Amino acid sequence: KFTPNGTFLMKWGSEGDKAGQFNVPYSIEIDPSDNIYVVDRGNDRIQKFTKDGNFTLEWGSRGDKDGEFESPSGIAVDSSDNVYVIDDTGRIQKFTDEGKFIVSWGSDGNGDGEFSKPEGLDVGPDGNVYIADTANKRIQVFGLSNGTVTTSVYGQ
Repeated sequence: KFTPNGTFLMKWGSEGDKAGQFNVPYSIEIDPSDNIYVVDRGNDRIQKFTKDGNFTLEWGSRGDKDGEFESPSGIAVDSSDNVYVIDDTGRIQKFTDEGKFIVSWGSDGNGDGEFSKPEGLDVGPDGNVYIADTANKRIQVFGLSNGTVTTSVYGQ
């Protein structure tokens, strides 16, 4: 953790698979209450910490069922504290801030609502979910966090 001008403040975690440890920490997100969510890609899970780095909970394991991940890569939190995670299966999963599964959508592919090597996602102030669909060279936008494709923007 650093100050806005780059002064080091603190760090936490170590290598491993126990609570508060990481194996390829890949992406982070901070919710409106300053909780910190970490995509622990190598352990196929999400870990949640307080703003001071204290571990509070984790969820996920390797697999393709609801609440499971295969190399998760992106995470976002909306204004209602719902957590969105995308992984190499091309699915977006939506959870409560306590890790309870709500819904999922998407699959591997190149059509609308499909992804190939998705690397990032965010929730805009409009409530839409934005996905960086890397190998398909596009951004997909999903309306009001419900999984309906509203726009696909292709790169060159």
